[in-house]
Amino acid sequence: MKAEKFRQGREEVERIIGSIYKDIKAGSLSEPSKRIEQAQQIVFGLAEGANGEIQNRSVDNMNLKIKSVEERIEKIPVKKAAKKRIKKT
Repeated sequence: MKAEKFRQGREEVERIIGSIYKDIKAGSLSEPSKRIEQAQQIVFGLAEGANGEIQNRSVDNMNLKIKSVEERIEKIPVKKAAKKRIKKT
């Protein structure tokens, strides 16, 4: 795979993962599984066309980052809906 195309794919994956981390810090995580799946598809495409040791290591590193963000998402406590209390009059 050409270096420029590989670099663009890698930057896109890093952008997706970075946005997930920002959302985790902000406390408003929306559709993380959809974004993780998108990043995995990009990495899969890059892995198929990877040439040489550097690109293969880069693919491995991206997979590790995706796995890390998945584990972090799993550790986030699930918020339960608050019950409304009705005042009796």
